[in-house]
Amino acid sequence: MGKYVRIKLNDLTPDSHIGWSQEQLDMKQEIIDNYNPRIGHISISTNYKICNGNHRYTILLEHYGGEHIIIVKKQIYT
Repeated sequence: MGKYVRIKLNDLTPDSHIGWSQEQLDMKQEIIDNYNPRIGHISISTNYKICNGNHRYTILLEHYGGEHIIIVKKQIYT
């Protein structure tokens, strides 16, 4: 379970090392144009660390900047 929250990109903590496949690079424009948390969301922990969706985060941050607000799924991870 978890809940959807609105948050600025600057308030999230991404993974510092992510690799890129060609498939992920090909999705870049689609994510910029149509980010929809109900289809493919960014999951964060209670301390705002990105647990899933680092590629989406990086694409959105590079395109919109850190003040851009998105909807993410906040979950409790053990």
